[in-house]
Amino acid sequence: MFRHKRLSALVLGMTIAITAPAALAQTPAPTPPANPRPAMAKLRQLIESIRAKLRPIAPDRITSVRERLQTAVARLETYLNRSGQNGLDWREYLALENLKTAIEPGVDIDPRVFILFQNKFNAKHVGLEERPFADVADALRDYRHLVNVSTTATDAKALEQRIEPLIKLTTLTGPVSTDELYQASQALGLLEATDVAPEVVTAIREEFSRPNLLFYAKEDFVADGASQVIDRWSVDNSCKKKTFVHSHTHTVGSTRSDFVESPHQGLMKTIMRGTAFTSSTAHAGPAIVTARATTQLFGQLALTIDEFGVKAKCATACADTSICFTGFGSTKRGIVGRVVTRIASRQAPKQRAQNEHEANIKAAQTLAESLDKAAETQVAKLNQNYLDNIRLPLVRYNAFPRHFNISTTNDRLSLVAQNDSQFQLGAPNPPPVADPYNDMIGQIHETFFNNMMESVFARREVTEDDINEYTNRFRPAEEQKPPKPLVDENGEPEPKWSIVLTEQNPITLEVDNNVVTLTIRGLAFKQDGKNSLVNRKIVARYTMTPENGRVIAKRDQELYVLPLDAKIGDNVGLAVAAINQLKKRLGEPIKRDETPEEKREREEKYPRVFRDFVLEPIELKEGFAKLGTLVIHQFSADDGWLTLGWRAEHPQSRPGHTSEPPKPVVAVQAGAQDNSAGGE
Repeated sequence: MFRHKRLSALVLGMTIAITAPAALAQTPAPTPPANPRPAMAKLRQLIESIRAKLRPIAPDRITSVRERLQTAVARLETYLNRSGQNGLDWREYLALENLKTAIEPGVDIDPRVFILFQNKFNAKHVGLEERPFADVADALRDYRHLVNVSTTATDAKALEQRIEPLIKLTTLTGPVSTDELYQASQALGLLEATDVAPEVVTAIREEFSRPNLLFYAKEDFVADGASQVIDRWSVDNSCKKKTFVHSHTHTVGSTRSDFVESPHQGLMKTIMRGTAFTSSTAHAGPAIVTARATTQLFGQLALTIDEFGVKAKCATACADTSICFTGFGSTKRGIVGRVVTRIASRQAPKQRAQNEHEANIKAAQTLAESLDKAAETQVAKLNQNYLDNIRLPLVRYNAFPRHFNISTTNDRLSLVAQNDSQFQLGAPNPPPVADPYNDMIGQIHETFFNNMMESVFARREVTEDDINEYTNRFRPAEEQKPPKPLVDENGEPEPKWSIVLTEQNPITLEVDNNVVTLTIRGLAFKQDGKNSLVNRKIVARYTMTPENGRVIAKRDQELYVLPLDAKIGDNVGLAVAAINQLKKRLGEPIKRDETPEEKREREEKYPRVFRDFVLEPIELKEGFAKLGTLVIHQFSADDGWLTLGWRAEHPQSRPGHTSEPPKPVVAVQAGAQDNSAGGE
């Protein structure tokens, strides 16, 4: 499983704000229209107009997709046959023979079985991101969806009923709930699978599926953090044409990074300007020449950033050297020494231009090589972390965003990502306005998280140890330790538990009115491999409160365990003993009035899954440490969007510091915006 903590660090590390206020009517109408967006009525009419066109999926289309899957499986077999024992192990893990049987023509098989095969291809195992495996995973996903549609919508009437959520979506005037959006996404995927009205599918996606992850970072913040002051000494000994030169060089200067306008990838140029002061002594036979040189240095290195990582272009450099001879001498004495000294004093100035030219070439080459070497080390480290902890794990789970664009302008670095698929929708509404004066801004819509969780966890079994491992990654290093094993009243170890998650919306977030609700849906909750509860969901609801440069998240004292179709507050009869046992394992009791000692004892006794937590200021590291700490200046959790804005502040100016009164966190106000991704 990929590193959630590092994924969170990526999400917190880059940000973008979209700000475009819409004109407001000065005098409201006495009766507001059913839908304030005029385009909705037209879109609704467009959906209604295709009812007569709806037809079940043609058998030849299913055949075509199945043949593509069979071809991909055959290529994977060829690939594995060349891999010896490793290939045999992969065949056994993937149950390749069973898959080949399941996709044979005329085989009658439950479509739900295909997700079990797909979960094997979309897992955490290194290697599944390679093309032969990924091709089978993609073809298997398309075939599974097509088979599901063909078996659940067998006639035109059934298809008409299935697209009703799309019509309902166009009539909604308020926020779209997670369930409403999910039903609409399934209807849209079905409509796309039938391929009867691609123009309608496009129109719906343009209106209801926007980018759901936005990042922004100011150039000044990045440039100041990446800038370096250069002050170093070096010693050089060289020999050329029987002339031995010993020199000491003191180089002073600085580097600064600037963004360059680039719409389809991030482009950053690092510029080094400096001066090298060199004192040298040259021995040519019996002659000794001392000199001082001043070299003006200029170097430039370009970095590009895209979804595949960071790349460095070859550095370029130039130099301008001025040599001043400070003395001439000889190793000989007497008249011979004087003759040698006189000859050296006449010949050395004649070679000054050549020496300066050679010094320029050497200085420029040395500077370019040093920039390339430094960039190579840093780029390799960045790419290794990015690939190992973000891109490759998401590719293996088929959860990497469909649209992922990094761009730069002269004053900002932006990332716009859209995580959706054929049966998923992105953000149905634009993000709230964010303050462009923040150094970094991050905006994530609940659909980004929900779609990713479905790709990763649909119909998977998650154990107690898995949950503890996942949640542990959100905590500081000093707190990352396994909880003590739970024991019953007799001191005996309590049985391990696991959850078989649902295929639809296994784990979801809902964000509204500064309340974040996390829901885990399970087909079965097991203890020691035996079902104790079936078709239940666990709901943890957190109230988010900004305070003194951080955000405090407090969970409702109750951890809710409900039937899948129930809501908080419904009167439902449940197995009380099993429910209490599950609550005990997932969310320890929260007491607001407990002492620190009681809290410490409780946290040691119970698993650390659903706790209160705090979004603290971010302590900057390495070169950025000189900028201080990233303090939360803006916060909003409403209408599906979670928005955080940070500014770098030194410790003496941080909110809550004793040297000045605390500064309140400014809550982001929702506002109408341009729907274009990444625009201002």
